[in-house]
Amino acid sequence: MSDETDKTAQKCSHDPSQIWGSKLRAKLNCQQTFGDEKLILRDAALLSPNFDALAAYLRSASPALKQDTSLPKDTQKWIAEGKLDTLDGSRLQNIFTAMARQHQALMRSECVITSAAAHDQIIASAANDITSIPRKADPKKLTFGFIKSAARKDGAQNYNGKTFPVIALPSKITRLSDITPDHPLVKTLQSIYSLTNHDWLHQMTLSAVHPAICDYKKTDRKVEKWAEKHFQDSAARYPVFDFGYNETLYEGWAVYTNAQLMNASPEGKLLKAEVLTTAMQMINHGKAYIEKNNNSDKAMKTAYWFMLQTTKTLRNIIPIDSFEMRCFIEAAATHLPHPDRYTPQHIEHIKYRLYEGHDALCLLQSPHLAHNEEKTEKFTNFTQDNAKITTEVIAHLDRKFG
Repeated sequence: MSDETDKTAQKCSHDPSQIWGSKLRAKLNCQQTFGDEKLILRDAALLSPNFDALAAYLRSASPALKQDTSLPKDTQKWIAEGKLDTLDGSRLQNIFTAMARQHQALMRSECVITSAAAHDQIIASAANDITSIPRKADPKKLTFGFIKSAARKDGAQNYNGKTFPVIALPSKITRLSDITPDHPLVKTLQSIYSLTNHDWLHQMTLSAVHPAICDYKKTDRKVEKWAEKHFQDSAARYPVFDFGYNETLYEGWAVYTNAQLMNASPEGKLLKAEVLTTAMQMINHGKAYIEKNNNSDKAMKTAYWFMLQTTKTLRNIIPIDSFEMRCFIEAAATHLPHPDRYTPQHIEHIKYRLYEGHDALCLLQSPHLAHNEEKTEKFTNFTQDNAKITTEVIAHLDRKFG
């Protein structure tokens, strides 16, 4: 957890809901007092490696895009002027901050982990301008959602809308007396969710974000048309996802672009290395937790629950049948204590559990695993066109704010 929430978190009582809600309360309090411009600049600085990696990813596609006559004329002109070849992280960071100021809103990437009970308690007692999506967390499973603070005016002072990701852990985890928000298993899970978060790409294309997620002012009609063209009106060429608000590929675009920039450049590979290192730390923390609890079955199930969540996060940035994913799963499986108690079938079952959840977002990284040729073709079309789609919107925003 960043320094903006630690101090408040340390003041909580020993009541479980207070302990698990401390960092969420601290985050909300900080957003009200830290100052909008400071938050914008802070988040932009933290994301500078992502901007560098995205610029490198798009530059790598430059030779092919220079020959692509299907791009909009304005985009072709931007490329012909050498703007793509000279694109760097500072220009993308400028777009990020300019979007926050123009739309008076900020989608943040650092997540907060809490319990389902604390989440619901805080939201129920929060001011009217603070809402959660979903409104209630499911105590039986991990709930991923968002906390949204609406834009507001207090006297002469205007406050931006803000949205950040929140993860509510199930009660089977948070009721354990030795698992707290500061436990290495919890802090590592929070780190890997924040490291792989793609909401900074939504921040750069705010007009395509559903208003229920982020309260922003004004709209950019060109960004809206870009999203409609590629994500809502292209079902014949690309796959379609249903995320509750719109049947759209927009969420898939952010997930896939975030993954690609980690694979297509030295800058991105540094980011991915940090993610994979953090994932391996989860295995070490799990092993330590199991050993501390005398290799009990309960401790083993708890440790492997955290490893499972880590795998579900990794699958958004690397193919589920990739060498890196297999290395992680093999490492997790071989950390079982008392190997004599487990047959090969048990080990394979654990590996299967770590692989579970082959949903549509997984197929963005692994189109060959789709159920039929038509789906495989649509996913392949999208992955091949992703750099072109992304360049189109970046060209518009670079012209606008450059």
